[in-house]
Amino acid sequence: MRNLVQGRKNNHQFKIKNYLNAQVIFSILLLTGFTAWFPVLGTADKLCIATIIVLTLINCGALMEQRKYIYELECVRIILLLSYLLWKAGLLEWVVLPAMAMLLMEQYFQLSKLYYRYVLRDETLY
Repeated sequence: MRNLVQGRKNNHQFKIKNYLNAQVIFSILLLTGFTAWFPVLGTADKLCIATIIVLTLINCGALMEQRKYIYELECVRIILLLSYLLWKAGLLEWVVLPAMAMLLMEQYFQLSKLYYRYVLRDETLY
């Protein structure tokens, strides 16, 4: 029985490790591009990109500390990132689309429950 519980913990830690690695790699790539293009970026671009980088790093820390607000922070980060990309593509009128998509996916697929189940550790399972 103990080996089964240990196997679950290792499998869970492996999932979190991959998720964290993806977020850290995203932050490093974004920060590298931000640094390279800093002189030509406008103030709004600098503010948006810096906010996305900071939110991603805060998200990584919250994930490692297993904070309960991580799902909401992740939603804000994704909506901000998609909104920035739509704004830069000249589709400002579609900025509401990411937020609406997140709300609809939450309603129909209950993303928060899936996120908490697969990303946050549920101590009752161990």
